Formats: sequence, structure tokens, C-alpha cells
Amino acid sequence: MKRSLIIAFLMISFVQLNVYADSLLYAIDSHNVEQVKTLLEPYEHLSHEYKKKLMKAAKQASHEAKAKISIFRSGPDFVKSLAGMSTAGIGIVGVILGIVVRSSCTGYCDDGLKLLATLFSVGSSAVIGAGTVLVYKGLKLSAAQASLAQAREIETAIFLKPAHHE
Repeated sequence: MKRSLIIAFLMISFVQLNVYADSLLYAIDSHNVEQVKTLLEPYEHLSHEYKKKLMKAAKQASHEAKAKISIFRSGPDFVKSLAGMSTAGIGIVGVILGIVVRSSCTGYCDDGLKLLATLFSVGSSAVIGAGTVLVYKGLKLSAAQASLAQAREIETAIFLKPAHHE
């Protein structure tokens, strides 16, 4: 009976340690800086082998994040650029329609229609501005750059954690 309890306790401890380690590796892979720091906090020192394993995972995550710094490899940035181009395109069509309606209104149009066409062009210009901002943010690769910065911060946090040989 005693032996069964000891074995059960050891198995639970081992499973808990593996789940803890797996959650740390998952946090590294997902570039979750706060979770990595929280999970590293209880450790005063890391074993040399464990630190080596974590550093390898962090360097791999950094390498993958660096490889994604391209408009076609960074999904969020590509979507931002595409959405911005579509939005700006719709705004350009709106401005052109407003100008066409306004210029085609000669003597037979009332002032309300001219005002409406002018307001439509102005509103469409604002849509062009919003689209341009999205295109800029997408081409700047802000999501990919943020991911790389997070990966490097995780790498630094693991590097600064002291290790000891067992």
C-alpha cells in the first residue's frame, strides 16, 4: 500500500513537471513573453540541460520569426496590406463617382445633389486615408517585427536565468 502511494506520488510529480515544461515550451513557441517570464519565475536556477533545451527552443522561435519578415510570409501584415489596398480602391471609386456626379450636374441639378456629391467625395477621401494607413502598416511588417521582438525578449530572459550543473 505504501509503495503504491509513493509510486503514485512520483508519477503525479513527473507528469506535473512534464506539463509545466511543455507549457513553457509552448509559451516560447507562441512568443508569449509574459507567460514565459511567469513560468521561469519559480526557478532560482535551471539545470544546465534544461536551460540548453529552452535556449534551443527560443533560438528556433527567433529564427522562425526572422524568416517571417516578408510581406508574403507574414499573414497578418499581408492581410492588412490587402485590406488597405481594397479600402483605398473603394475610396478612389467613391471620389471619382462624386466628381462625375458633381460635374454632370449643370443647370438642371439642385444644390442638394451637388452638396451630396461633394460630401460623398470628401467621405471617400477619408476612406482612401484609412486604406493608406492600413497599407503602410502592412508594408511596415509591424506584426512580423513585433513577433521577432517578442522572440528575442524570450531568448534574453532564458539566457539571463542562471544554470547549474547537476
